[in-house]
Amino acid sequence: NLLIAHVEIRSEESIDIQPYVHTRNVNKVTLPLDKGLAYLKQTFLNDVLEGYVRILTTHRAIFCRDTETLTKYTLLQQRESWRARNGNEAPNITNMIEGVYFTLMNLYHAFELLLVHGASTFLNYCIDLIEGRKGNSGTRSKLLRDSQFMSLIDKITRWRSSGIMSDLEGSPPFIDHPKKVKLLSILKEHFGDGN
Repeated sequence: NLLIAHVEIRSEESIDIQPYVHTRNVNKVTLPLDKGLAYLKQTFLNDVLEGYVRILTTHRAIFCRDTETLTKYTLLQQRESWRARNGNEAPNITNMIEGVYFTLMNLYHAFELLLVHGASTFLNYCIDLIEGRKGNSGTRSKLLRDSQFMSLIDKITRWRSSGIMSDLEGSPPFIDHPKKVKLLSILKEHFGDGN
């Protein structure tokens, strides 16, 4: 017990706080994915996620076949619905489907990391899955046996260490996420190019 008797919530709009809040100019910048990140997104969707989604659709565990619009929340809802419909399923089928759901949840988390934070964060999370620091042993073994997934991880590792996306047309430099390049240019512009 913290013995807290009175709590007040203040925000920037509170009358007693306004004199201490400075005005801000917020400019929202929306960036398209660069060539490398767009390639990784499509490869991950088509070569990795598609296989796991196909397993679940084959067993009627999910009904959404579009890997790009599927989310972790949708997967959770579909899993609960599947559990309610298939309580009498054979244990080996149930365990297999639950394992695919768990693996797919981890892969969709990795997908979100790819789009929001970039290739390096995505790679670090996937390496943690492979090495057993994230996920579980079932996910680890599934991913280690997935040649498409392992090939993609090897490719990103190679790109990051060399700094060049050698498999893409024109061999562009490895850029973790376009927002980092844009942020750097905004900061240089704001503070002057003082390195």
